[in-house]
Amino acid sequence: MIDLYINTAFINYKNVNLTIISHPHRKHLTLDYQVSVSKLINEVIANSKFKKNVTHFTPFERDYDFNFLDGDKASHLDKDSYRKLGEYIYKTISIR
Repeated sequence: MIDLYINTAFINYKNVNLTIISHPHRKHLTLDYQVSVSKLINEVIANSKFKKNVTHFTPFERDYDFNFLDGDKASHLDKDSYRKLGEYIYKTISIR
C-alpha cells in the first residue's frame, strides 16, 4: 500500500517532494511488537523509482521525548507531544 501511495502521489503531482512521517506504536517501545512500520516504509522507499524525492521522518527513533494518551489502545500522542512533533517537522522541513 505504501508503494501505491507513493506512485499515486507522483502521478498526480509532478516535481514534488513527498514527506512521510511515522512513529512507533506504544507496544513497540515496550517490545511487545516486533515489526517496525518505519523499516517497512524505508524498504519501500529504497525500492521506489521516486526515492530521491521521498523523505521519511521518524522522530521517535532519534530522540524519544513524546507521550501517548493514557488508555488509548491506538497509541495517539497527547496534545503536548503533537505540538513537539509539529515543531520538529517544521524545523526539519524548513532546513531542507
